[in-house]
Amino acid sequence: MGLSRDFFQRLFDFVDHKHFPWIEGLAAQYGIANTKKKAQTIFRQEAATICAKVLAEAGVYKNTPEGLREMITFLEQVGFQA
Repeated sequence: MGLSRDFFQRLFDFVDHKHFPWIEGLAAQYGIANTKKKAQTIFRQEAATICAKVLAEAGVYKNTPEGLREMITFLEQVGFQA
């Protein structure tokens, strides 16, 4: 499975140049031969994974049951799938 060639190209056109290594890593990991829909799913999942790491390290959500529920709600809204 891989990112679609079209989706990959649009990412390069859209994102800041500092993100190129990340995009190249996605292409290396998933290839560039997937459908547009699957490529978007891969991108959202990978971006959500990064967001989860940032939020966990930043301590944005309290380490309580309520904070955990709020963080899970946010992650689901940005496309993270557990």
